[in-house]
Amino acid sequence: MNRLSKTVMRACCLTICVLIAFHLSPSPAVADVGPIWTAQGADIAPGEEPTEVQMVSETVMVTVEPLNPPADESWIRMDHLVATHVDATFQMRNQGSQTEALEVWFPLTTGVEYGENVPYPGQAENFKAWVNGEPVEVEEAPGRDLLGIRDEVPWAKWSAMFPAGEDVELRVTYDTHPVEWGGWAVGHYVLETGAGWYGRIGEGSVTFRLPYEVTPMNVQLAEIREAYTGPDRPFEITVEGTDVTWHFTDLEPRPSEELRTFEPSAKTDNVILPMMEPSAWGEIEAARAAAEETPESIEAQLRLAEALEAGTQRVKFFLATDANTALLEWTEAAYQRALELAPGDVDVLATYLEWLAIPRHQEEGGAAVGERYDTVLARARELAPDDQRIVRIERWVEDWQRATSGNAAGQVTPTPTPSKAPSPTPTATPSLTATPTSPPPPTATATPTAPPMPTSTTAPTTTPNSPVMGGVCGGAFALVGLVVALQLSRR
Repeated sequence: MNRLSKTVMRACCLTICVLIAFHLSPSPAVADVGPIWTAQGADIAPGEEPTEVQMVSETVMVTVEPLNPPADESWIRMDHLVATHVDATFQMRNQGSQTEALEVWFPLTTGVEYGENVPYPGQAENFKAWVNGEPVEVEEAPGRDLLGIRDEVPWAKWSAMFPAGEDVELRVTYDTHPVEWGGWAVGHYVLETGAGWYGRIGEGSVTFRLPYEVTPMNVQLAEIREAYTGPDRPFEITVEGTDVTWHFTDLEPRPSEELRTFEPSAKTDNVILPMMEPSAWGEIEAARAAAEETPESIEAQLRLAEALEAGTQRVKFFLATDANTALLEWTEAAYQRALELAPGDVDVLATYLEWLAIPRHQEEGGAAVGERYDTVLARARELAPDDQRIVRIERWVEDWQRATSGNAAGQVTPTPTPSKAPSPTPTATPSLTATPTSPPPPTATATPTAPPMPTSTTAPTTTPNSPVMGGVCGGAFALVGLVVALQLSRR
């Protein structure tokens, strides 16, 4: 399990202990704590005066880079694990009859909601700008932040000349960090700020280049396509190798009701890419390879199950995404395979039971646990009725369901996670004080099957005409395309 997941799990365990200790009433709702909004990127913008300079095209490359977390940090945040490098080039054309001398602006932060003395990276780093291939002097100046919280936050600005009828190339590079949402990193590129330039954005592309091969299991591809493609949407989505690209033409970006959002949505033209944290996907690939190499190894199956579990996305409950569905199916299959290999091993049963005890979703009567929870619990009780791990898990589920059973729809208490014991070293025989006589364990006689691990094809896949859906799941580090929102910028 990656360090971020372990940190979140410890915090969740502490939460449930506190709630139970104070005799949590089932009726009141407990609000979620919002994710940390780290430094975001944005498109460049003109000043407040009207302009006839059009953004003819833009090409944005967002390279996602894994980081090694600091060894001395007890709280591992997403900005410790992932960084992004943005390289954006914009072709500008003065459609007027006179030369325009403009100050070009770039928001170094898209929102400062936690104040200045916080440990989170609040500003884009290593910002540089070029005009027609020549580096330019950039100065910092105050402007209103894009979240609308503060009147003065740092912006970068520089001067550029735009002769009538001629093209001018502007380029910016900078570094920032993602926001964490449910254990995943989420990338944004905010296009709506480009609405301040003259006319529409002629054409453009925004590419996220990930440190692993893109598949439907590590990126929310289905939700992205639902949100951004279709007859009424201006985007085409392609996937090739490690790249996910938004292509568009003749775009007039719509203003968002809420910039700080974490789900791909048909209600916004800003690019949002939820992706699995790189070290979590790396552990899944390593565990999968080990399980394929040693298919009779109980330890390899348990390692695979725990790696898949750590890669899921949870906010209160498991998010209803295609990626999560696949991860849950694979996790279940790995636990069942481990139990098939050691049908009477109480350690394996307890580990599997902990997984099944995690609330899947809210329903009438409380939180729903895994489908096989009651069957596996009955088997564990039969083999080891006094095993304290089994007793604690059962009590935990009863307390959690009792605490949530009175909540109305939409009023859900924060989801705790049962503490995960270290991965056991299972044996072929159960570790019991007496030899039990019992029916066969609740596992299939054949090896459980899961859908094949998804892989990306070498040729790009294009979805220009899929149906438009409403807002879908996501998360976000916002990087923003070359733009201007006069109503959002300097006031």
